Amino acid sequence: MNLLKIAVLTVLLFNGTADFVISNSNNVKTSPQLLSGGSIVMVDDIMMRTDTENPNEQIVSIVICSSTGVPVTQLGGCNESVCENDLSSLAKGNYDICVNVTPSRTFTGSITLD
Repeated sequence: MNLLKIAVLTVLLFNGTADFVISNSNNVKTSPQLLSGGSIVMVDDIMMRTDTENPNEQIVSIVICSSTGVPVTQLGGCNESVCENDLSSLAKGNYDICVNVTPSRTFTGSITLD
């Protein structure tokens, strides 16, 4: 992800700080890559799991962007520390994910839908 895309995603999510995790598999991961305060993994072909890794935080929104940084959709958060979202409406391809968490922070990653 280039700096312009990071800036766009950060501005979209109220200037939170961004860390990265990459999940390029659509299989269940038993040990997902963790980042400072969050993880993003594909549970199966269409289900994405986001986890703040902190039960005191809540996921309030998720922005999904194309690999070129163009916002594709915004999902409402589940107001829990772990959310699962059905991405079956998205076309196959690579996407950048920004997870907006309270209190005022963001974690990001990339997924591939096969």
